[in-house]
Amino acid sequence: LLSPVFYHRCFAAKDYKTAKVGIIISVCFWVVCDIFTTLGGMYARAYMGEVNPADGYLLYALKILPDGFKGLFLASMICTVFSALDSFLLLASSVIYHDLPNVSKSQSQIYKAASMVLVVIATVVASSFFGDRIEIAILSLQSIFLSVLFIPILLGILFKPVVSDAQFSYLVSINLAISMLWGIFGFNDYINVFYIGSAVN
Repeated sequence: LLSPVFYHRCFAAKDYKTAKVGIIISVCFWVVCDIFTTLGGMYARAYMGEVNPADGYLLYALKILPDGFKGLFLASMICTVFSALDSFLLLASSVIYHDLPNVSKSQSQIYKAASMVLVVIATVVASSFFGDRIEIAILSLQSIFLSVLFIPILLGILFKPVVSDAQFSYLVSINLAISMLWGIFGFNDYINVFYIGSAVN
């Protein structure tokens, strides 16, 4: 509901029917992949006993796969990471670029490149705060943006908008600042930021 990737894919569809069929197919693949991932983790625990959950799936695959398939498995994992990273960076830069004021054709390429550079820098800076704890980074960022956007977007879908785009941006910016400060100062350990952002909304 909140992921920009979801809307990006839907808007790229030829028509409503194509988007609907695509969503159904994607959900089916999502369920199958999650089942395989969960079963793989369970088999890893049963096969190797006590193992770090973050490494269990990878270590289990390297233990049971023959040499040729080990390389294929590692290559597929790397491709998955890079394809997701490339998709999100491209989407983020496109959103920033299209939200900028109208620019001339001669300046469009410069703005596109600047948007991509800005997103890469922001990603590196954000990741430096979490080190190798990628799951903490994902959960923290999801909690913040969920708290900021969930109620406004849900109300916008169910009812007619009652505020202008400028007012919406202003309110969301204030909520985002409060939610980020709540997480930075460690109050999230006592009350989840989702409830704070929802209350501000």
